[in-house]
Amino acid sequence: MDTESETEEGNDLLNGKTKGGTKVKIQAPITDIRRRSESFPQVELSEYKWDKSDSTPTGSFKKKFVFTVPGVMKQKQPREYKLKAFVVFIFFLIIIYLSLTYVFHKQQELQILQTEIAEGIHFHDKTRTLRILNSNLQDVLKIQVGQYLPPDLIPYECFLEDIVYTKCFRWKNAGQLTIRRHPDSSNITVSRCYDISWDGLSQNTPLCDCFSINDAKWFGFGNVYGNPWPLNGRTNFSFIPFVTGSDDSSLGSILNRYLLSSKGISISIDSSVPLFVSLHQNGICLKSERAWPYSTVSNSSLRMSYSICSGSDVKSVHEFTVNELRPKAETVSDLKYFMKQVIWTPNIDMNTESLMTYLDAVMELGISNNLLVIDKWQQEEGDLTFDPIKFPNFNDTLDAIRLKKFDVILKAHPYISTSSKNYLKHIRFWIRDENNVVPALTRWNNISSAAILDFTNPEACDWFINKLKSLPVPHFVFQGGQSFFLPRRYTLFDPVFNPDILSQIYASKIAEISVGMNTASVKQLDLNYVSVSPRTPTWDRERGLNSILPLVFTLGIIGFPFINPGTVGGDGISDPELYTRWLQLSIFLPVLQLSHSPKTLSDECFQETKKLLEIRSRLVIPLLEQLVEDGVKGVPLIRPLWWVAPNDSVALEVDSEFLVGDDLLVAPVLESGSQFRDIYIPQGIWNNSGRLVAGPKWLLHHAVSLNQVPYFSRVIL
Repeated sequence: MDTESETEEGNDLLNGKTKGGTKVKIQAPITDIRRRSESFPQVELSEYKWDKSDSTPTGSFKKKFVFTVPGVMKQKQPREYKLKAFVVFIFFLIIIYLSLTYVFHKQQELQILQTEIAEGIHFHDKTRTLRILNSNLQDVLKIQVGQYLPPDLIPYECFLEDIVYTKCFRWKNAGQLTIRRHPDSSNITVSRCYDISWDGLSQNTPLCDCFSINDAKWFGFGNVYGNPWPLNGRTNFSFIPFVTGSDDSSLGSILNRYLLSSKGISISIDSSVPLFVSLHQNGICLKSERAWPYSTVSNSSLRMSYSICSGSDVKSVHEFTVNELRPKAETVSDLKYFMKQVIWTPNIDMNTESLMTYLDAVMELGISNNLLVIDKWQQEEGDLTFDPIKFPNFNDTLDAIRLKKFDVILKAHPYISTSSKNYLKHIRFWIRDENNVVPALTRWNNISSAAILDFTNPEACDWFINKLKSLPVPHFVFQGGQSFFLPRRYTLFDPVFNPDILSQIYASKIAEISVGMNTASVKQLDLNYVSVSPRTPTWDRERGLNSILPLVFTLGIIGFPFINPGTVGGDGISDPELYTRWLQLSIFLPVLQLSHSPKTLSDECFQETKKLLEIRSRLVIPLLEQLVEDGVKGVPLIRPLWWVAPNDSVALEVDSEFLVGDDLLVAPVLESGSQFRDIYIPQGIWNNSGRLVAGPKWLLHHAVSLNQVPYFSRVIL
């Protein structure tokens, strides 16, 4: 058998075959295999060949290695260990490559991020997210911009002349976003301010930005239905026009396009924007859309514009915004005079005889400063003359009233009943229908059919003001003017885009003879008292006693510090407890308004009223007079607790205590039947009838009887 055949035969045997094709089971003795596996192979010295390299240290090491490593390992080393070493080498190369790639991209990302942080704003074009950062490089506001733009559109950067302070992004045929950073402020508590503006490139695409609010407390807008304080988490509504409304609508009659965040953010929205707002638990959305009640006739493109300021805390950014961005008052009425008065609004069938009887009852209180407000003095609303049946000789009536030491003001409004003698006589002065042919009529209060004075018509304004000036009363409280009561379609002598501009014109025209209004919007250039809508004689939060403080806080923040909170006890008959608790709150507010003598409720209520009026005269009026200058500058007179503790999470939510200025804390009882309440004391040392309390801390289950109102004076060290 030659070598080749032997090899084949050997292979057949290894595969268990014979030449005849019969399989043979080959089995080695188990003991031999185990014995061989447990012993080292023998190394024949005769097979070892000496090499010159053995004399070197490496050769000596190799020689020792060969003699000591088991023969099995020596046999496996040439192939398997080289493969393993190669795999390990490739693995380390991959790790090094990934590490270097990560470091490189992280450095790039940090470099980009640091550039954006230097400006305080970061924009993600794919997610359309604007991030505002404070001076500590922390996110304080996230804005999802361009909500109605096609989702697959990616913007490209457009270049403007001012490349230092302005960035521009354009979505093809949809919209252009411009972000302008204000030059650095000298006020170290405010980091940056920005102007965010949209220009629509499509007439059919609304412009909409949404703000995430679930990680902060938000304040502002005005008298939102339900009077939430803070805004988020208390009320929700889908997109509604941001114009002055009625008592029952989502937005009331005193508004401003202003928002404030506990994270030190203020947002001021331009009055030229046809603004719709949406408020939900996690977000506030602003939408610019050419739809009712805004004018739909315009050749210009749709715009959205607002300013954002970022500061160290809620108070500092608000003060900066008020000082730097909010318009200053041009005229100021005699604010201190009306603080000193007790205002009386009789809820009676008004005539000379009933008035005299009413005043005699009021005089039993022994008050020297009284101001009487007369409503329903016309025979038909819009006559602008005294009713000859109720007041056959008003001058005599007026003299009798003044002998009782009462000053007099009248209520007035711009609505002309179609039954008035002036309706047809001066028909050219009223707002016209959409075809500019006849007056556009509406309903208001008890007037079922009324025309509205067109304040954009100078001749109509002059007629109205001169008619009021001819009356023997120098001052008036004005009502109405809300956009809610405008007809659906109308024509003005001088068209305006935003219907709330009419209320601004209304306020400016009557400023000379006005001591207050119940409608205000956008900005108050003619500083005066604003009156809240009538309250109901209940304890509830919607329009009862518990609605007062959240509403006063909000109006003070949005730019209306001089507030008439309405009649004590609400408009109607209240019980003695509700009247007393309401009065205990109201004596600390800028205006005190009563409707009927407390003696009609009970003798105890009468005596408590006299005591509380003495506290107002002795303690509150001097303090309020000192704060008038603050109010003229736009600072609230009645302040939330966070005003002295802007970083206190508890103070940010308290809505049943308040500050008069910075140094008088009041904690009235606002729950029926309660003679205890928890009181939160902010930072500082406070004095309550000789007892010193150091805050911040809670006074739990603090006893407050019906004839007590807790108040604390700050101790100045």
